[in-house]
Amino acid sequence: MPLDKRPLRPSAIPPGPRTPMRKSNYHALCLDAQRFVTEKDYATALSIYQKALQEAPAGDAKALKGICRCYRKLALKALKKEDFKAVQHLLETLMATPKVSSLLTSKDYCVLAEAALENMDMAQAKPAIDRALEINPTSPEAVQLQKRLRTELLHQQMKDLY
Repeated sequence: MPLDKRPLRPSAIPPGPRTPMRKSNYHALCLDAQRFVTEKDYATALSIYQKALQEAPAGDAKALKGICRCYRKLALKALKKEDFKAVQHLLETLMATPKVSSLLTSKDYCVLAEAALENMDMAQAKPAIDRALEINPTSPEAVQLQKRLRTELLHQQMKDLY
């Protein structure tokens, strides 16, 4: 049989377009979102996880955990570009997501505090550091950020004097 006349094996069929599958049940949406996470398309995965969250069974946190992961990955991408405004916005949006507070870590709040400090947003940095220390009182990163905040505030006070 000539090479160009052989039937294609399923593994040889190229994948279809990268669009979310249109499934309406929770588990299918979570699987679809996970596929986009694997492809590092976190924005699409986030959108699908948010749809899945609306259909989540009581007590199931898979969609919420996926939402947290996507926001963290997007914030990490922005952090690598030193886009601290985007990092701050992404993490503030994550923290405003209903029912997500129990999934947030001291590290989440430290990254938010660091971005806020880079943006000179002391009003946002202080509560983020306080929350990081509340979650993990021995966090060396949070303690260091607390010292940095004090230094920045002192610097601003001194600047106002002169």
